[in-house]
Amino acid sequence: MTLDAEDIAAAIARIETKLDGHIEHSREWRAHTDGAIADLGAKVQRLDQLRHGGAGMLLGLALAAGAAGSFAVQRLKSLLGS
Repeated sequence: MTLDAEDIAAAIARIETKLDGHIEHSREWRAHTDGAIADLGAKVQRLDQLRHGGAGMLLGLALAAGAAGSFAVQRLKSLLGS
């Protein structure tokens, strides 16, 4: 089977078209993936902020409860005369 210049040029054109399509598809997926990664990063950062804020609030509540408990114990001791 022999191919002439026109057949070779047509085959090359089809290959280039397919490659261009694959390259474009790859770019679209890369953009989609980059967007998803950025969104995930923002959500993780927000979760970290909430977690650290929640831990601070819990620590504050624990300190306040400890202080209130200590005050209550001192008050009870003074009432009992200890």
